[in-house]
Amino acid sequence: MGRLGEEKNLPILIQAFSEFIAKARPKSKLLFVGDFEYRKTLEKMAAETDFADRIIFTGPYATRRFGCGV
Repeated sequence: MGRLGEEKNLPILIQAFSEFIAKARPKSKLLFVGDFEYRKTLEKMAAETDFADRIIFTGPYATRRFGCGV
């Protein structure tokens, strides 16, 4: 949860999910909570996988809804 920035190496997470996790765990989903300009790039990467329907981008979310933040 947070800003989806390029420096966070999130493509590695998408790759690991699509190559290993999604195959081993058919009910698993990858959830990105947050927003930033890099989100569009990540959405494109997710769309190119075989598991695009299981990679979810919620967009911005108030941290208070998760019991964190002030």
